[in-house]
Amino acid sequence: MKKNYLKNHPNRITYSSHEIQSTKEKDKIKLSLVENGKEITIEGAGNGPIDAFINALNTLLSSDFKVSDYHQHSISSGSDASAAAYIEIQNKNFSNWGVGIDQNTTVASYKAILNGINKILSR
Repeated sequence: MKKNYLKNHPNRITYSSHEIQSTKEKDKIKLSLVENGKEITIEGAGNGPIDAFINALNTLLSSDFKVSDYHQHSISSGSDASAAAYIEIQNKNFSNWGVGIDQNTTVASYKAILNGINKILSR
């Protein structure tokens, strides 16, 4: 069930890796993504890692995506537990929930954001 929900639409953009630099003022992110089968690198900055991630994607897509709701929880127990992130993404008149799962809570959030954005882009 989980697998089907996460992959029931085209994935125009997928996550590969990221690097974060944090200061008191802002976080800077360097992202490696795959867009339409091609590896790309983008950068952004924001008041935290999620804001920096969204800002980098907004620059890439010339868009104005925003996080409007966010939930996260563990889906297993122990130190190697995976996290599930549920993030509502808004863009103009469209809103969609994305889901991401990863052992790293930040990466789970990034995957959820991309899941929601890919759903909006596939409309």
